[in-house]
Amino acid sequence: DTAREEILPTHSSAATLFEPGGNVRTALGVAALPAAVLLGADGMLAGGPVYGEKQIGALVTQIHSQLLEAGLTQR
Repeated sequence: DTAREEILPTHSSAATLFEPGGNVRTALGVAALPAAVLLGADGMLAGGPVYGEKQIGALVTQIHSQLLEAGLTQR
C-alpha cells in the first residue's frame, strides 16, 4: 500500500518504546507482539492496542488521515 509506505518511514524511532520488563505492555493490555498503541497528549489510551503489521499500518494510516483533515500534518 503506497500510502502506508509513505507514512511509516517518516516516523521517528524516538516514539518507539522498548521495555523488556513488560510492565508497560501489561498496563496497556497488550497481549501479543508486534503491537501498537496510541497515547493521547493527556497520557490516556487513544488508540489500540492493535496487533500485527497490517493492523498497525491501518492504525498509522487512520491517525495520519485524521491529522491531515485537522491540518496538523502534511502528506
